[in-house]
Amino acid sequence: MASTTFSGPIRTGKEENNTLAYCNMSHRSTVSVAFNTTTGTALGIKIPANSTIIGAQLFVDVLFANSSTTSITLGTTTAANELTAAAAVSATTTAVVLYPKITAGANSWATVGTADVDVYVKVVTNSASAGSGHIVIEYAQNSNPYTANNGVN
Repeated sequence: MASTTFSGPIRTGKEENNTLAYCNMSHRSTVSVAFNTTTGTALGIKIPANSTIIGAQLFVDVLFANSSTTSITLGTTTAANELTAAAAVSATTTAVVLYPKITAGANSWATVGTADVDVYVKVVTNSASAGSGHIVIEYAQNSNPYTANNGVN
């Protein structure tokens, strides 16, 4: 299958009355998230400046064996906790919604700011003895919802 590369954001809809919309983008981690990824590890995902993260999921490739309390967090530094609260991964889990988890106030959606950011993951293993998966993050480019006209020029 052929592919095309270009830079965005991609705008859709009518330009009258600033009713343009943005196409959502998704990015899959190039690094596998293993049960023993216990330090903040870069996922190989870079979110472009002024984007709004609208979702993040863990898709399990190998079940997290013996897990009852394993948890995963995402962040923008090696602390890997700025974007999500800890999400539990049990021994039978095949997918986990990591984001959105709205925690505080009206402005709690993750807008990455004026610079591109790398995304990091950290796992608190606890009882898991095996397991791995990959992360998919969805975002809208150049769509900071807290700026005038929502990024539309």
